[in-house]
Amino acid sequence: MAKRKKPQPVGAPAWMATFADMATLLMSFFVLLLAFSEMDVVKYKAVSGSMKKALGVKTDSFEVTLPEGPPSEQADLRGVEEPKEQKEVGTVEVEHDLEKLSPEALLIRQRFAEELEDKRLEIEVLPDRIIIRLPEQGVFPSGSAALDDSFLPILGKIRGELAEIPGSIVVAGHTDDVPIATARFRSNWDLSAARASSVVHVLLSPEADDEYIDPRRVVAQGYADTRPLVPNEDAESRARNRRVDIILAPPRLRAQPE
Repeated sequence: MAKRKKPQPVGAPAWMATFADMATLLMSFFVLLLAFSEMDVVKYKAVSGSMKKALGVKTDSFEVTLPEGPPSEQADLRGVEEPKEQKEVGTVEVEHDLEKLSPEALLIRQRFAEELEDKRLEIEVLPDRIIIRLPEQGVFPSGSAALDDSFLPILGKIRGELAEIPGSIVVAGHTDDVPIATARFRSNWDLSAARASSVVHVLLSPEADDEYIDPRRVVAQGYADTRPLVPNEDAESRARNRRVDIILAPPRLRAQPE
């Protein structure tokens, strides 16, 4: 008599239960790894896609919410626009602080408003010093260290302002890169130093007692063409580099950290 076959159980095969348990454990393992690691979004999406294909998960019914990373990473994902905005705000704040810490600069700008408009001189304000820049044109004839008579009243006005503001004074002469060799000046070093010396002589020759400047405050220097403002590429740039800088460093500004 033949043996009666046992009826097959209804439903999925028995091995599917084991496979489902293993898949659940693997998913739990990867979730834990994800929770304790810093997320690389691009790599995660690639691995997630591979796992979906391997486990046979339908993409339209499976959604993963990525955990938020540290604030620094979130800022990186937003792009670079926010740091630019912060930099602009910081620049404005520094400029406002400089205006508060440098009343001397504000005073000099006000006193020489007419000369600035006529471009007879320039004023540059740095955190630790104020530079009154005298261009060659209108101050010295070409190749000469003799001051133009028309500029002497302006230089006398500068002397009066410097007498009221304490601090060291450096008078620095600068030239362009065109060599000079005359009976008076052997090189641009001689010319730049002589022009600085000419300005110093006027600063130390007061016409009134209230314009007196202690000579111990003043130093004359000649730099030739070693410190140009702009590259010596054409006639205009060379003219800009031919100058004398009067550098005032008030003690209160020098004490400020850079």
